[in-house]
Amino acid sequence: MALAVVAVLLAGCGGTTLSGTTGGGTTGGRAGATPPGTPGTRPAPVTATATPGGSPAAGAGPDDVALGAVRAWLSYDTRVDAGPDATTRRLALPFLAPDLRRAVEGRQTQAAPGADWDGWARRHATAAVAVRIDGDDHPPDGPDEALRQVAADVVLRGDGGFTAEQHLTQFLRLVRTAEGWRVAEVTGTSAG
Repeated sequence: MALAVVAVLLAGCGGTTLSGTTGGGTTGGRAGATPPGTPGTRPAPVTATATPGGSPAAGAGPDDVALGAVRAWLSYDTRVDAGPDATTRRLALPFLAPDLRRAVEGRQTQAAPGADWDGWARRHATAAVAVRIDGDDHPPDGPDEALRQVAADVVLRGDGGFTAEQHLTQFLRLVRTAEGWRVAEVTGTSAG
């Protein structure tokens, strides 16, 4: 079951559950973007701001881990990642609980990551992700489990002024592990 959920979420589809992580739908976009290889265009250099990640700080609480996980999961960089699952493996693994981490690591790279990704890749798109805890009415944290709702605004920018946006809500279940709080499950939705 977890691998099926991972497959759907990694494909970048909205309205899915991941015993592990998130996906999203696309809205927006700009027609007429310059195709790669057009004279006078070149991909932007990869910068530190394009690759968030790292590991949760020692003693990080559920809020910080939830925000870091969603930001890492959605920080697509089509210049270095073959698909959304590659982004997850590159950036989000340190935020995931062991079972989810194993499911993500065991997933094969998608041969066809989807039409959205293909369009972004043609434009060398990278994502800027803004996240915030949304909804303060979650149940009280238990000693070993916490629930969080995270809103994410993803703006993809690429060649020729291409821009696309995703607005996502992720519902996360976090568990306390030997490493501290980590994401064990995510249900994601997309909105226009």
